[in-house]
Amino acid sequence: QAMAKRESVKFLAREGITLAQAAILFSLAQKTVTSVLPNITSPEELREYASVSDCPDLSAEDLEHIEDLYLHNFYLEPAPSPS
Repeated sequence: QAMAKRESVKFLAREGITLAQAAILFSLAQKTVTSVLPNITSPEELREYASVSDCPDLSAEDLEHIEDLYLHNFYLEPAPSPS
């Protein structure tokens, strides 16, 4: 289900912003979050994450869409209960 959920938020990746940058922006849009420490595994990721400050904030519509996805389990079938 994780990959299906990832597919459903790909709308956040658009010109000038990667999905990883959008994830950081989403985290920073939360009132209870003051900083984000991503796991950096390469110089390319360091540059990508450091450039988040140059990206536009997620729109209210983006945040509402993400909230709707979350509230409805990303519109995926519920996971089967363990027997």
